[in-house]
Amino acid sequence: MSDSQQGRVQAQFGPSAAAYVTSAGHAAGPDLEWLLAWGRKRGAARVLDIATGGGHTALAFSRFTESVVAMDVTLPMLEAARRFIAREGAAVRFVGGDVETLPFRDATFGTVTCRIAAHHFPALLPALRQVARVLRAGGTFLIQDILGHDDQDAAAFIREVERRRDPSHVRAYRLTPGMAHVYNEGDVHSPRRDGPTRLIRIEGRNMDKVGRASFTKVS
Repeated sequence: MSDSQQGRVQAQFGPSAAAYVTSAGHAAGPDLEWLLAWGRKRGAARVLDIATGGGHTALAFSRFTESVVAMDVTLPMLEAARRFIAREGAAVRFVGGDVETLPFRDATFGTVTCRIAAHHFPALLPALRQVARVLRAGGTFLIQDILGHDDQDAAAFIREVERRRDPSHVRAYRLTPGMAHVYNEGDVHSPRRDGPTRLIRIEGRNMDKVGRASFTKVS
């Protein structure tokens, strides 16, 4: 992310890092249970939790995962998460880094998680490209975040309120019929491809207004 946005994120979360560790809404919830259920189903040996915050998702995955790495761009937050997870007796590695330039080799992780954080990303596509790069073939990206309002005026009002409360807030993304969904090869509705192919399926009743981009070969 840009230096200015990175600075806003660090200024917002650095001083309040300890509060996020003790936040009940971040420590547990149906959203975390959903991620864990999918994580257990996938059974990856190596998991990366990006924008780990207080480290709750990384801690939960470490209970059944051989290797977990927790990453955050805000170092005081990362240190607070490190102390918290150490008290819990869990084995998690900690790395400082930006979601748009993940400091890992290609095809390193079987699963990447991101919980309650994407609304701070300047744009989703650079982050998604990095996640795709570090995932192994057939890997899984598990992401959970707040959703934007379908009404544009309401969405604009909520965004303004959020930005006044938290200057690092960028936007809450909407999820509506007609948006693109990425499926792993072999999943339901995904025809088999023998080559290194990323499959995109577009869902929606009226396809005329759905933007289309050319495919990029994935090595």
